[in-house]
Amino acid sequence: MSTKFQVVLAAMLPLLVVVAAELDGHDTEREEFDLTDLLSDQPEVQSAVLSTPSPEATKYFASFQGSLHPRHPLVCMDNDAGIRQKGMPGCAAVAAFCEDTTNGLEVRKFCPATCRVPPCLSKATATPRRRAGPCTSAAVAIMISGQLQRFVYQDQTGPLLAPDPKAACPVAVDVYIALSNASLTKAWSGRVTDIPYLSSATPDAIKHWYLARGARRVVVKFIDEDELVRAEATVRQLIRNAPDGKRLDAFVKQGYDKDHWFANFRQYYMRHMVYKLTLDRTYGVLTFWRDDNVFLTPLDLGPMWPKLLASTNAVFVNQYCGFGALSDKIYAFNRGSVDLFFCPTFQAFSKKMLAWVESAVLRGGTNWLQSEAWLAHSLSQDRTQVIKWDFHRTDMRYVDGEFCASPGYRQCTPELATRTEIKVCTVKDEEAVELLQRHRHMLD
Repeated sequence: MSTKFQVVLAAMLPLLVVVAAELDGHDTEREEFDLTDLLSDQPEVQSAVLSTPSPEATKYFASFQGSLHPRHPLVCMDNDAGIRQKGMPGCAAVAAFCEDTTNGLEVRKFCPATCRVPPCLSKATATPRRRAGPCTSAAVAIMISGQLQRFVYQDQTGPLLAPDPKAACPVAVDVYIALSNASLTKAWSGRVTDIPYLSSATPDAIKHWYLARGARRVVVKFIDEDELVRAEATVRQLIRNAPDGKRLDAFVKQGYDKDHWFANFRQYYMRHMVYKLTLDRTYGVLTFWRDDNVFLTPLDLGPMWPKLLASTNAVFVNQYCGFGALSDKIYAFNRGSVDLFFCPTFQAFSKKMLAWVESAVLRGGTNWLQSEAWLAHSLSQDRTQVIKWDFHRTDMRYVDGEFCASPGYRQCTPELATRTEIKVCTVKDEEAVELLQRHRHMLD
């Protein structure tokens, strides 16, 4: 071993002890130093460290999955490609997980610069700093439901929510996902094909993706065809047993496919199921996203918090594309409003579905099974305070491997007119005619 390396190693021994503690999973309070500051009273060692190290030093530091900075060999560089192979986004997106008890070791392994893992210290740290103590954060629940085949989760990275620069502690985000792993229902307009990463979209893969994006907790539930069929059969029986059951059941049959019942019932059931996953925790705000939802800018819940916390029953809905009623694209709830609309028990959900059919019959046509019309009616009946809001989001889908915005809903996102990098799906002539007819039908 060379004399130069012995000197460097001796000077760095305290840091290497910290590395060992980190890799053993110890969560002890520690101090982090910039190497130049630590060796400021040893100029000959500092010169050796920040110039070309000995072959032995190079070999040691190469054992990290990150790489050595070309000009300052002990200032490491992240391995973004390596961590992406593990199913996570790049190092910048997983910075919050450097100290995570479940994923921290893997993140530190591939992202030593981002995590400032000793001895790969950032030159930006000029003075010692202590790791922040426990932080009490407000908690938000993100609920996502839909169909696995249309779940475009890998097509959006970065923070789940827009950060609040004024907050003393970052918001804790828990993600709950319920997806039907069943037959694909027909899209309301245009064509949809499976996501290209469907074969790798396992519950574990989805969970790790959202953990890497900053979630504190992720719960994923797949629901199969048999469960969907059983749930519908139970609700249909409740409808038949209602006082006007024969008429109501005939109405459902009439509107079963093209007029909203089949697809919308499954949609409502999945929302009910994802909401049930949240019931063991307390949240001031809960937001619901669809399987095809993509934000053009990170969702900022900050301006919504005051109204949601001040009311016992309030909801924010998308201000665009209400189709004569209220938009059913995305929501920000408080517990009172979501409890009434998504329902905490199957019994409450079944009664809600009966009320859905009864309201459509009273309005005089199967087009009233439309989700927007039912949303407006239901929130009115529940005396929910409704606030319309621009969520800066759109619906995205895959069509034969091409990722594009839904043509039927492009008018629901005015920003698409200027966001030329977002492609809108091509619409064939016959699809355009069908789309126009459907929109007219929804507005009748």
